[in-house]
Amino acid sequence: MNTTIRGRIGEGVAAESFQKQGFIILKRNYRFGRAEVDIIAQKGNILAIVEVKRRSNTYFGDPQSFVYKKQQH
Repeated sequence: MNTTIRGRIGEGVAAESFQKQGFIILKRNYRFGRAEVDIIAQKGNILAIVEVKRRSNTYFGDPQSFVYKKQQH
């Protein structure tokens, strides 16, 4: 299985998790300019902008270590 397929599977799992928590998925793989957001979800007045990171193990570090400051704004 290639990395694109694994990534899409991870995004699907994340989207399902948000839905189970009562979020509505507004967009997936939203592109603006050269940037992309994996999931945009809303629950009431909460808007979640989500970057999904999937790893099969932590050999190279935890997934949260790969979300850089510029991706958090």
